Order: sequence, then structure tokens, then C-alpha cells
Amino acid sequence: MHETLEISQMGLFKLLKKKKYIKSIMMILYDGVGADASGIHTEERFLKIMRREVENKKWQRRPETNPVNWLYENEIQLKFKDWVLPDDFCFFTLDDWIDYAGAVRIP
Repeated sequence: MHETLEISQMGLFKLLKKKKYIKSIMMILYDGVGADASGIHTEERFLKIMRREVENKKWQRRPETNPVNWLYENEIQLKFKDWVLPDDFCFFTLDDWIDYAGAVRIP
């Protein structure tokens, strides 16, 4: 009988990169809101998650609806460098998204 060998997603990526099947794909480690279970994403997948979960989110504009939520969004989530958020999300580069989300590039 043959035993099945399980290779993690990261292990497979490293193996393929070592064998030169993958040359320039940069992977991103992100385990926040909307992340895949493994936490490992391609640049494209990471950007899709950021657009879906952050950029296209309905941000609360007025404190009357839910003051606690409004305070959390406006004082914590929407404070980033000198950006005017959420309006400036559309100008974010990949590096800005990585920095904002607390993600890490995997070499």
C-alpha cells in the first residue's frame, strides 16, 4: 500500500520555486478578515480580499447610527499615515495594502 504524502501549500510553493517552476511569484502572509484558511495568498488574491473586505465596505459616516462602531472605524480603522480614508483606498498600492493590513511578504 502507498502512503499518501501531504504537502502544505507553503511547502509546495517552496518546492516549485526551488525547481525553478515558479520564478517571480511573491506570496503574502495575511490572516486577517477575509483571509484564506492557510493565510498564504498570491498578490492578486490578497488585493481581491482587500477590495472586498475593506475598500468596498460600507463605512459608517454618521455616529448617530452606532456611536461605538463609528468611533472604532473613524479613530482606529480609518487612521493610516496621511491618507483620507475611506476615500483614498482607491489610490493604495500593493505595498500600502500590505502595510495597512499588517501583512508580510514571503520571499
